[in-house]
Amino acid sequence: MKKLLLCIMMIGLMPLSLSAQNNNSGDNIRLSREEFQKRHEAYLTKFAELTADEAAKFFPIYNELEKRKQELNDQIFGAMRESREKDLDEAKYKELLEGMSANAIAIESLERTYLDRFKEVISYKKIFKIKEAESRFRQELVRGMRRPGGEGRAGGPPVPDAPSNDRRR
Repeated sequence: MKKLLLCIMMIGLMPLSLSAQNNNSGDNIRLSREEFQKRHEAYLTKFAELTADEAAKFFPIYNELEKRKQELNDQIFGAMRESREKDLDEAKYKELLEGMSANAIAIESLERTYLDRFKEVISYKKIFKIKEAESRFRQELVRGMRRPGGEGRAGGPPVPDAPSNDRRR
């Protein structure tokens, strides 16, 4: 259940329009969803040390998985929004929680299915590095929200740039 709640919270951190810290001037810039996705892909590519050919084969599959997971999460978010607008009875809350649990199981099933597809285009080592990079990317988003001026700004937290090759963090 903790995994599910963490997943829901992390997806909630990625609104359609995001704000980022400009490395040169410190000014806020607005990012479209496409620009955010490009930065995310660059981060994952660099961290997992994907070649251009590997990235070209991997990211269409990865983005397909992310889209399917987003569709599942949108269903739950809709139900959660509805629960905030209405005073639900215990049976409805039970139904909502069962839906959240079913959603988590469906996402896990998708992840397993797509692992088979990922291993056709990149190594297990690089798949593992992608998973690690996803976690670090989310951590850096959250860290950006905690920085002075990061929390509460319109558009969300700064988007991390691709990591340096220095792994001493």
